[in-house]
Amino acid sequence: MRFGKIRIEDGFFIYNRHMMSNSIPVQDILWGYQKTKTEEKRQERLLLSHVLVIITRRKKRYQFEMPEGEAQDCIRLLQALNPEFVWGFPEGRSVDLSGVPNVRDCGGLRTAEDLCILPHRLLFGGDLYHLSQADQRILLEDYHLKTVIDFRSGREILKRPDTEMPGVEYYHIPILDEEEDLLHPGNWQEMADSGEELTEEQMEEMYERFAADHYSVRQFALFLDVLRKNEKGAVLWHGGAGKDRTGAATALLLTILGVPRNVVRENYLGSNKVLEQEEQYMRRMLESRGEDLSLYEQRLKNFYRVEESYLNRFFYRINRTYGSMQRFLSGQLLLSSKEIEQLKERYLV
Repeated sequence: MRFGKIRIEDGFFIYNRHMMSNSIPVQDILWGYQKTKTEEKRQERLLLSHVLVIITRRKKRYQFEMPEGEAQDCIRLLQALNPEFVWGFPEGRSVDLSGVPNVRDCGGLRTAEDLCILPHRLLFGGDLYHLSQADQRILLEDYHLKTVIDFRSGREILKRPDTEMPGVEYYHIPILDEEEDLLHPGNWQEMADSGEELTEEQMEEMYERFAADHYSVRQFALFLDVLRKNEKGAVLWHGGAGKDRTGAATALLLTILGVPRNVVRENYLGSNKVLEQEEQYMRRMLESRGEDLSLYEQRLKNFYRVEESYLNRFFYRINRTYGSMQRFLSGQLLLSSKEIEQLKERYLV
């Protein structure tokens, strides 16, 4: 079938360049998205053209101008011929699961070198306790999930174990020492009933522990090692609500991949928006029980929200304790320059 100046025949994506016919196996096309190109012509007229961008397993990027309708038809055919093909530009978009609200895809986030994280490869969020069959199909069939990394304590896992999915490998890498991890109850109800409240200063101190505690640092190193060795499919890492331990780990990974700090912060604060509906639901439930909401404000904040100051303390402690991020990576996480390049090669295009 022909789409603009390209055609798809016998499992190949065929195009002409420099008066020569070239082809790419459809099975080698990993990702595609559409963008609009604006050109200035005479008399300050603006002309819009639609560009189909495709990226292959060899990390090569191709662009083809074509009418918008033909681009959409081309994408649908690519999706039909290659189940692993990913369409769209998510830029940290949420994964639409009914039982787990805070699962997001790092795909599409740009680095300072104008590379992008491959979609459907790096996922993060909350625990996988309530995964419906539909949710499992999304993760296994759409995202080709192969690995789950659980940052929670053994106590949390006993109360809310992850749903086990066929063909998925599970790693338990608790970020905080089991005896010291008193800040993360197994679920919201446990926190609400316990009466425990953490001040913002205590939350910031917890983030400093992520960066300075020997046990936590070693666990982050194990997390990165799993990511570095993952060859195919998606990896999903999570804590309880998917915002603190998970947020720090994600911020660290994005920094290693070269994502600018302002984008790292914006992605981290995205948990507030994603969890807002869950927080409102919990408020309504408390009201239906006749509870005084003013007594729960700090606990609601602890469980459903993050502050920029928390992440700032994480990075502050890294720089203050180790001198720089680079020294932290090489001296504490034992990441060599070669291993950092391996991570970039595996997840950036």
